[in-house]
Amino acid sequence: MKVSIYDEKPEEKEQEFLLRLVHRGNYIDLVIVDSNGDGVQAGILLSITKDMRLKRHICVNSDLGLPLNKDNQLVLHEEEDDF
Repeated sequence: MKVSIYDEKPEEKEQEFLLRLVHRGNYIDLVIVDSNGDGVQAGILLSITKDMRLKRHICVNSDLGLPLNKDNQLVLHEEEDDF
């Protein structure tokens, strides 16, 4: 049992994501998963190819609250000023 004290201004919790590496053919995908380890809808963020190239996936789930560009791809750190 957990007991908490009511606070008029509740502490904002930072969103936490669970990530998993999934081997898929010639790719290793970085995927957002739920607490059971199952991939969330449109949660593949990027893939790593066998020659070590990164591929960002389009149409990442915008409901996740991640920084995405106009194609719903994950924004890279170097691109932050462009958005």
